[in-house]
Amino acid sequence: MKMMKKYYLKIIIANLIPVILTFLPLMYGLVIGYEGEYTLFAVFIVFWLSFCNFLFLSALSITIFLNLSEKIKENEGLSFLSWFLLPCIGIVVWFVYILKTEMWPMLLLNSLPTFAGLVFSYRRFRLDNKKVQRTENLCSTIDNQ
Repeated sequence: MKMMKKYYLKIIIANLIPVILTFLPLMYGLVIGYEGEYTLFAVFIVFWLSFCNFLFLSALSITIFLNLSEKIKENEGLSFLSWFLLPCIGIVVWFVYILKTEMWPMLLLNSLPTFAGLVFSYRRFRLDNKKVQRTENLCSTIDNQ
């Protein structure tokens, strides 16, 4: 469980990057002020969508904890699906929803760190899992001798 929390935390951090990057212009607008009546509101909307995207994709990424089951962890196909299926469906759903507006580049920029975090953490998980299996095999070989 502790090991899976480490991977989930990496995904959460990747999800937070766009939120932080959209929070900075919002704070700039609140402190210094933007010219124009609707500019601060537009920045707030971008921040709000980034935050909703963060919550949505973080919730969908909880499925990585299915890898605590040995049956799923040992099967690379099921492990891959539990890691990527719901978050990728979530990205597509957000993209289809936002595609109707002119804010799709913002969603794309919000989703890229999430996808990179998923890929990086999955790759790290598989490598760590192989190391654990090799260690267990080595220990069982030594015990048998």
